[in-house]
Amino acid sequence: MGPASQAGPQRMFILKHRTRSPLFFPAMLLILLTAWPWGKTSTSPISVVQAALEVNTALYMLPDWVSEGGDQGVEYGASVASAGDINNDGFADVVVGAWKYYVNDERSGSAFVFLGGPSGLSQTLYKQLSPTEPNSYFGFSVCGAGDVNGDDFDDIIIGAPNHREPELESIGSAHLYLGSAAGINETPAWSKIGIGRASQFGSTVCGVGDVNNDGFDDVLIAATTLSNPEINEGGVYLFLGSALGLSNDPAWMMEGNQSYAVFGYALAGLGDLNYDGYADFAVSAPSFQNGTDEEQEGKVWVFYGAADVSTLAPVWSAEGNQYDARFGSALDSAGDVNGDGYLDLIVGARGYDDNLTDNGAAFVFYNNNGELNPTPNWTDSGSQEFSGYGISVAGLGDVNEDGYGDIAVGAHYYTDDQSKEGAVFVYRGSPVGVESSPTWQANGNKADTEFGYAIAAAGFVNNDTKADLIVGAPAYKKDEKIVMGRAYVFLGADASQVFVHRSYLPMLLTGH
Repeated sequence: MGPASQAGPQRMFILKHRTRSPLFFPAMLLILLTAWPWGKTSTSPISVVQAALEVNTALYMLPDWVSEGGDQGVEYGASVASAGDINNDGFADVVVGAWKYYVNDERSGSAFVFLGGPSGLSQTLYKQLSPTEPNSYFGFSVCGAGDVNGDDFDDIIIGAPNHREPELESIGSAHLYLGSAAGINETPAWSKIGIGRASQFGSTVCGVGDVNNDGFDDVLIAATTLSNPEINEGGVYLFLGSALGLSNDPAWMMEGNQSYAVFGYALAGLGDLNYDGYADFAVSAPSFQNGTDEEQEGKVWVFYGAADVSTLAPVWSAEGNQYDARFGSALDSAGDVNGDGYLDLIVGARGYDDNLTDNGAAFVFYNNNGELNPTPNWTDSGSQEFSGYGISVAGLGDVNEDGYGDIAVGAHYYTDDQSKEGAVFVYRGSPVGVESSPTWQANGNKADTEFGYAIAAAGFVNNDTKADLIVGAPAYKKDEKIVMGRAYVFLGADASQVFVHRSYLPMLLTGH
């Protein structure tokens, strides 16, 4: 989600998994937390809570902000992203998708925008964005678009992959909302309908920076089930920014060229990897196959930006090299994890086997003087079978202000005390790269919550120079039976603080 890569992995093509980990939570702290008078809930359809904080060496132990879906089965938090700074007030804002949210009694989907401020994200919902088309799955993918029209206000791109036209089911659409001093208008400034029946255009959206160095940020949009002619090969489209906003037609397009590759499943803006002045990006196809014994191994491609984007071609690629690894389940810029001045790449592979079945893995490829290394320099894997480790990854920026980029990995089926509660692991950067073990871990601590299904860098929501993290848990249940979904924001913390492993206690934050 840092350049919010894939705005969270996409549920249409996911095989569900699970996991487990140890818990350290001092008894005295638990007593204090249980007795604490937790914050208040807003009266909007989306409940929001702010909580007291404890600190460690990566992020605060407890979420500063929690937002809850307002109805059953809405998948709130299935996609999360930084929205950038939509009103240019110096504080980062966030957007949360709920692709099954009810609009006019139809599961059309919505996206919800919250503004940052000196105290963090507001407890009040700023804006609910909704489609005019019923059952379009609006909010299935969400992402900050950057500043596409050069007005110094960041913009938001939303995907609706189930948008329908006459005789064209699931053609899909994407919608751009422009930032301004007054905030976001509820009417999109730009909308694009896909090409081809059942192509699911908008299944992934991503702001990728200024790919052609013309002063305007650009956007990638994927149609992951495009068939032209290969069935479900997938395709990715690049739309350029300008003073008038996004171009009506794509300036570049590439297809998977392999049946069921699902090219475009994850997208990431990588910044300027080689310092040539052009923003670069990555595209994954987690069902890519190279050889008869490596079905669904997955593959990731990297593209360098250029003045003429019509001829863009991959300059780097890597494969999972293992049956059903699903390499490319998620990807993002890792930031500069070793302080060498070059940006690195993180890739998730939720189906990877590392001494266990489908325990999942994450890989970081370091950037060597402007070129990504051909093999990963760092890897870690889930501690449990079917944990979903690598379902989501994020480059967070520098959460503890030590000068090195930090990363996060989600495992939405991780099991500790509760089955499939989910977990997120944060690893710090260092002079020698990513540390071997996570410094910080948060668990959903409620069965079937899928905490960590989607994660992203939240930017600096309180503008304190320490990067923040947003986490989605789309299967979170209220009252043990009503599935509503949740989103959480954890604030970056000082490197000098004492580390405490934490497990999230959701019942303490709802006010019930």
